[in-house]
Amino acid sequence: MSVTRVLVANRGEIAVRIIRACQSLGIETVAAVSEADRDSMAAKMANRAVCIGPPRSVDSYLKVENLIAAAHGTGCDALHPGYGFLSERAALAETCAQNKITFVGPSPQNITMMGDKLEARRIARGAGVPLVPGSDHAKNPHEAAQLAAQIGYPLLLKASAGGGGRGIKLVWNASEIEDTFRTAAAEASKAACSSAVSSISKMRSMPPDPRTTGTPTNRPSTPYSPCSRAAQGSTRFRSRRIASTISNEAAAGA
Repeated sequence: MSVTRVLVANRGEIAVRIIRACQSLGIETVAAVSEADRDSMAAKMANRAVCIGPPRSVDSYLKVENLIAAAHGTGCDALHPGYGFLSERAALAETCAQNKITFVGPSPQNITMMGDKLEARRIARGAGVPLVPGSDHAKNPHEAAQLAAQIGYPLLLKASAGGGGRGIKLVWNASEIEDTFRTAAAEASKAACSSAVSSISKMRSMPPDPRTTGTPTNRPSTPYSPCSRAAQGSTRFRSRRIASTISNEAAAGA
């Protein structure tokens, strides 16, 4: 199925890059913008801009019904979510399919499987993909403390749902684990309606603790060698391909 007009359901630099890519392919674009982004670069670059709601993202870029209405109203046959916002929400991909709009991204099944970190780890482990040492699930702060003692510090707490870094917390030592667990769970619940903390993962490489050395922690990590980057890319590809194969097999058996 050919695509002739794409609704760009994102903002800023992300939207600009999508629009430029579409222009290079001869595809028309419609920029979905909030009231605050009417005069943005993306709105000026696209063939057309359509307002999808008030300035707050929760009332515009995160409203599935607004995006679908905008796509229908402007004659778009495809929707590109960019990354962030609704790009990892299966509900958007499913609604696009129901409305015969091409979703530029993974299938709803793939998004569901890989969006839940517990399920993603299970799939990766079953396929022999290397995993960072850690636990699969911590049910409460006390259990998290016990698991952390076995894994060692520093470590990361990761919520099973969410995105954009929400619900991911760095823990330096045992005195921080229980309070950090509660904070991660609260953030994940607010962002993704799920308070489950999926895993506790050992940090492989970490800058010195600024509380003891005065060194900032936001500096780049040690650069990967070309071989390491190639290996990491291969692992990611394998994970996505495995998820796609599983969802296809499930669809065939339905």
